[in-house]
Amino acid sequence: MADEDPELSRDEVLRALAALEAGWQRDERGLAVLGERGPGERTLPALLAIYGERTLRALLTLAVGGQEGLSTQEAMDAADQLDRSVVGRISGVLGQALESWAETAGDDSVAAGHIARTVIGAIAAVSQDAEGDDVLPLIAALRTQTLRESC
Repeated sequence: MADEDPELSRDEVLRALAALEAGWQRDERGLAVLGERGPGERTLPALLAIYGERTLRALLTLAVGGQEGLSTQEAMDAADQLDRSVVGRISGVLGQALESWAETAGDDSVAAGHIARTVIGAIAAVSQDAEGDDVLPLIAALRTQTLRESC
């Protein structure tokens, strides 16, 4: 992505998760409200692209490295292994595609919904069955983890 390691605040992560949920449920009104932003805030499509790329990369790193609780060195080794794999390279292409899509979308809430569903599909494909039957509980778990980590 253009910003090599964009930091996301807790509020941005929570906004992204709310948008993922609204996108999955095809709640256009919710996406429009979440798309409203103040000065200096990212567009919703851009936020979703950043969150999606980072989350997918983290999940793939865990998949390569094994269980949670990796040491710092094990996590770095898993990330290096991911970077060398075809899965890691394809994940990078998906991240670039999401970024390009977000750049052209601007503040478009319909595009945000499409990006949200693409991100959810990628996350579900890595973290659970490919059907996506447990998407809402997955989003709830990610939200709980975010809130726990920010305490």
